[in-house]
Amino acid sequence: MGGADPQLRPRKRSKKTLAVLVGILVFAAGIGALSALTYAGPSYSVVQGNKHMTMDHIFNGTFAPVTKRIDWVKEGK
Repeated sequence: MGGADPQLRPRKRSKKTLAVLVGILVFAAGIGALSALTYAGPSYSVVQGNKHMTMDHIFNGTFAPVTKRIDWVKEGK
C-alpha cells in the first residue's frame, strides 16, 4: 500500500520533540558557559582601611539604632 505506517508518525514527532528539547538544553548550557567565562565580578570594591560592620558591633554597642521604638504591623499582633 502507498501510505506511511501510522505507528511511525508518533515516533517521528517524538524524535523531533526530543531534538528540540536537546537543542534548547545545549543552547542554555552554552549561554551559561559563556556567562561564567565572561563574568568579571562586581564593579565596586572595598576601599582598604574600611572595616566591615559585624554582628559584634551591633551587640556590643558600637553601632546602635537612633530610636528604640518598634512599630509592629497590626497583622502581626
